[in-house]
Amino acid sequence: IVSLVSLTAMVGTPQRILCLHGKGELGSAFLDTFSALREATSSAAEWQAIDALHAISGGRAWWLLAPGERSFTAESYIGDDVSIAAIDTAWKDGSFAGIMG
Repeated sequence: IVSLVSLTAMVGTPQRILCLHGKGELGSAFLDTFSALREATSSAAEWQAIDALHAISGGRAWWLLAPGERSFTAESYIGDDVSIAAIDTAWKDGSFAGIMG
């Protein structure tokens, strides 16, 4: 496994990492949860978070569920297709080396 630090030494520029927050969060809050890691890898990695598309109470979500449904029992997810498309666009437009979520 190649570390971000050794990878930076090989290519000479920080590697961009696309970050995806959890349900009910925002990208900026997700970045704050691992600020120590971001600081420790600041010369090797550039961390960028995007926000999910669906507004919910307290934050955002990558998909929605029917009332009373749970993610682990759902047979389908509402709006997951547009979220996947948005993540795909961010990935293609951002020259990212990795993804974390």
